Amino acid sequence: MKILQSSFFRPRKCPYGNFELSPDKGWAILQTFIDFESGLLLVSTIKGKEDPSKSGVQPEVKQYLINLQSLQILSSDDYKEYFDYGLKESYSPDGKLRLISQRIHDKEE
Repeated sequence: MKILQSSFFRPRKCPYGNFELSPDKGWAILQTFIDFESGLLLVSTIKGKEDPSKSGVQPEVKQYLINLQSLQILSSDDYKEYFDYGLKESYSPDGKLRLISQRIHDKEE
């Protein structure tokens, strides 16, 4: 995935700013949206163009998080700056049930 920035001689535009998202060869952009919690742009790409419902094979998918201020693709080590990975406890209104949750990120291998 590459981020192509706009210049005076080559203006680029996407819904999120003056840049263009360019997936790697053989990949296509599946979806893009702004993550509510972090404000980062999340881009999902899919390998190939074959419809998975017709082929019966699960397609390969990659996700990228992009900082819109710096226009950089973040590595998994940078995620902790934007997301809370600590334990969170919440209780039911009657106090009888307790839910403990934690965001976990498995690094790609």
